[in-house]
Amino acid sequence: MRIEIDNGAIMIGERLKEMRQQKKLTQKQVQELTQIDQSDISKFEIGKRKPSLQQLAKLARLYETSMDYLTGETDVKTPYPPAKPVE
Repeated sequence: MRIEIDNGAIMIGERLKEMRQQKKLTQKQVQELTQIDQSDISKFEIGKRKPSLQQLAKLARLYETSMDYLTGETDVKTPYPPAKPVE
């Protein structure tokens, strides 16, 4: 039996867990703050599942970082400044 490993899911999971622990939050507290099921948060953190774009955006806002940081596109944790409203 061959097991495929998704390195992208593992990277996201490691960063999500790191950020959650830095904020001193439990998975249950993250669920309450984001409305993302705790079992999904657990799966994200161990690399068994990737979050949807909406879930990733909620988590990035909660952890005050960028989606690019969570997905490994950058090592800069600081989020981008908010977009200016279109006039």
